[in-house]
Amino acid sequence: MYCIKCGRKLKEFDNYCDHCGKRISGSEIKNKETGKIDLPRSGFTKEFNFKKQFLFWFIPSGLILLDIFYLTSSNIFISLVCSIIIGGIFAFLIIQIRRENYMPKQKKIINQIPTYRENRTATSLSKPIIKKSWLDSQAVRTTLIVLGVGVVLIFRFGDFLNNDAVEKNNQAISDLNSGNSSQAISHLQQASEGAITNDTKINTLKNLAYAYSTEGKNDLSLKTFKEALALASNDSFDYYLISGEIGLLERKPDLALSNYNKAYQINPNNFQINNALNLFYIDLDESAKSYANYPKALGYAQKAYEVSEASVKNIAKQNLAISYLFNKKYEQAITLFLSADLAKEPYANYWLGVTYVAKGDSANAKIYLKKAKDAGIKLEPELSEYLY
Repeated sequence: MYCIKCGRKLKEFDNYCDHCGKRISGSEIKNKETGKIDLPRSGFTKEFNFKKQFLFWFIPSGLILLDIFYLTSSNIFISLVCSIIIGGIFAFLIIQIRRENYMPKQKKIINQIPTYRENRTATSLSKPIIKKSWLDSQAVRTTLIVLGVGVVLIFRFGDFLNNDAVEKNNQAISDLNSGNSSQAISHLQQASEGAITNDTKINTLKNLAYAYSTEGKNDLSLKTFKEALALASNDSFDYYLISGEIGLLERKPDLALSNYNKAYQINPNNFQINNALNLFYIDLDESAKSYANYPKALGYAQKAYEVSEASVKNIAKQNLAISYLFNKKYEQAITLFLSADLAKEPYANYWLGVTYVAKGDSANAKIYLKKAKDAGIKLEPELSEYLY
């Protein structure tokens, strides 16, 4: 007679296999005269079907999670990846719990059989329990594979898609510099829809709101800022910066300044907050007349220019030049405006013309105001007079 588990030959009166510890059931002893061993029919020895169990729990939980994540993020890629990872973990935990009920009974019964004289062998005395590494578990291996695939998708494909959003965002900034606000809005809409990470989504939405403001679409700008605010963490830098922009659009300058100052305290070396405070104190749209303070504006403009990155350097330089203009430092303003690529930045022509008007140089004012008008910039009636 041979052990049905390990194949080792058994002695005639053995009740246990001295190699693997398997107990010989009554049905096996009864048929040993024929040389054939009947497998026990106990439900506990039925093989655990991991694949079916995993799919049974993973598919419905994954679909439910996909629906929840998509309603939350509106991004199918993020929703799919999160559903795969969390659904896989959930299915694995359920299977591990259920797996205990499917373990072969003979593995547990060794510790429960009394060691009578007739079955007292070396194996029964030592009561061995065969232990396996947790890595030997098919459930563990499959779950690790699922997690690994999810991580790869996030860091590889996620980064790729996020980079596309960043590129569109940077292209939009170039469009704004060249005066093509409508094209900038189109690029920023695509960038915000395709952004993967929360930070990129917030940043593209902020820039989209600024682009709407440039076009005079304040309602859309306010709506977009509020959409970005919903994604920002409470008491974070973005939360206070965006709240300040919302306050300014809602004609609440005191609330705007309070939030701007909180954002500045969190990150005083950030370009966006220094640029925002510069424009707040210049008060170009006259929404906060009582707060207008040109010297303060210049200080923030200089700081914004110092800390600005290459992608926004031209914007920082132009806003610094505007601040010089309002502080009546015309030569510094003219120098900065002339250093811009006037062929590609029509607004630099506009502000250069305005600077020459303030300086009393009508001839140069006419030259640059005409260039600005030819580029599609609408001139105020008082500036149009300098064209004739």
